[in-house]
Amino acid sequence: MTPTHPRTLRSRRAGPWLAAAALSLACQAPPRARDEAGPEDKPATPAADPAKAADEPASLSPIAPAGPHAFSVLDLLEMDRLSEPRVSHDGAQVVYTLRETDLVGNKARRSLWVVALAGGEPRPLETAANGQPADGSDPRWSGDGAHVYFVSKRSGSPQVWRAPITGGAATQVTALPVDVSGLKLSPRGDRLLVTAELFPDCDTLACTKQRLDARADDKVTGVRYEQLFVRHWDTWKDGRRAALLLAPTDGAAPVGDATILTRGLLADVPSKPFGGSEEYAFSPDGAHVVFTARRGDAREPWSTNFDLYRVAVDGDEPPQNLTEANLAWDTHPLFSADGRSLFYLAMARPGYEADRFRVVQQAFPMGERRVIAEGWDRSVSDMILAPDGASLYVVAQDLGHTPLFRVT
Repeated sequence: MTPTHPRTLRSRRAGPWLAAAALSLACQAPPRARDEAGPEDKPATPAADPAKAADEPASLSPIAPAGPHAFSVLDLLEMDRLSEPRVSHDGAQVVYTLRETDLVGNKARRSLWVVALAGGEPRPLETAANGQPADGSDPRWSGDGAHVYFVSKRSGSPQVWRAPITGGAATQVTALPVDVSGLKLSPRGDRLLVTAELFPDCDTLACTKQRLDARADDKVTGVRYEQLFVRHWDTWKDGRRAALLLAPTDGAAPVGDATILTRGLLADVPSKPFGGSEEYAFSPDGAHVVFTARRGDAREPWSTNFDLYRVAVDGDEPPQNLTEANLAWDTHPLFSADGRSLFYLAMARPGYEADRFRVVQQAFPMGERRVIAEGWDRSVSDMILAPDGASLYVVAQDLGHTPLFRVT
C-alpha cells in the first residue's frame, strides 16, 4: 500500500503543477488537511537507517486549531513545502522534496516523492519500516535514470545515498567524516560533488573532524575573531569555510574520503549565506568543474567580486580564475552541450550587490565574452539551456512577478 499522510494529502496531488515548476528553485504547497493525531505523539529522533524510522510517530500532530478561525502563523506552519523538483532525463517523471513541520519534535521532516509529469498519484521514493516516507532531500537522477541520489542524515550524519526508482532500500554512497550537502552528479554519473565545512589549514577531512572533536571536549568557550565576517545572519563563524569536494560513486562500499577541489583557495564554495549548488557545474566531458568564489581577504565583507574558477577533477592543480577582468559579481556557471561555451550571470558595477545580473556567454575556458540581450532591463536569477541549445530559459522578476522568459 502506498503511504499517505492525511495532513499532507492535498500537497501531494500536485503532479502537473510540479512539471510547470521544474525550473523553480522552491515552491510552496497548499494547506494540508487535518488528521486525528493527538498529543501522545512523541518527538522523533534521527533514525540510523530506514528500518529504524519505525521509532518515529506514524503521523504528525495537527498544528493549527480546528474549525473556522483567522489565518495565523500556525496555519503557515501547517502548510507543507515542495522544493527541489528534478525532472528525469526522459521527461516522464519528476522527483521532489516534501518538507513537513513536526512542531512537537521542534524540527522538520523531509522526504522524497516521485510523480509522473502526465499526472497521477505521487509516491514516496523509499518507505521506512513504519510505513512512512524515509528521510531524504536534494535529489539527483543517475545517468541511466534507474536510481536517484540524495542526501540523508539516517546514518547520523548528512551523507549521500542512492535508491532505485522502482522501489526498494537505499544504499549509502558516502561515509565521509564531515557532514555534506549540495549534491551534484557528473555527466557520466561516475563522480559526485558535495560541499562541507572545513578548516582552511586542514589538508584532510579527518583533520577537520579531529579538530571539531577536540573543541567539543574543550572547556574554554571564548572565541577570538581577527577578521570579519563574525557571523552570517544567525550563524556564527567558527573558523571553517565551505569547501567543494569530489568523490567517486561506483565503489563497492561507501567512500570514506574525497578530493578537496578548493584546496588553497580561502573562500566559501558555495558563497554564504545564500549560495547553493547553482554556483558550481561539471564540464560536459566531466574533466573540469567551474565554481563561484569570493576571496576571503580583509575586503570580503563589502566586496561583490565573485569570480568563476576552473579546476581539474583530479585536484592536482590550483583553481584558475576565468573572470578576473570583471571586478563585479560572476556566478551561476552553465555549459553548452558541447562544452565550448560557458554561460553565466554577471554584474557590471563593483561593490553594488543590487546591480542587474546579465547573461554572459564566454568561449570556454577564457575566450571571447559577450553579453546576451544587453538592452533587456531585467535581472536574471536562474537559467537553463533549451534542449536544442539555441536559446536559454531564464527566470527574472518583472513588475512584482517572477515569470519564465526565453532568451536567444
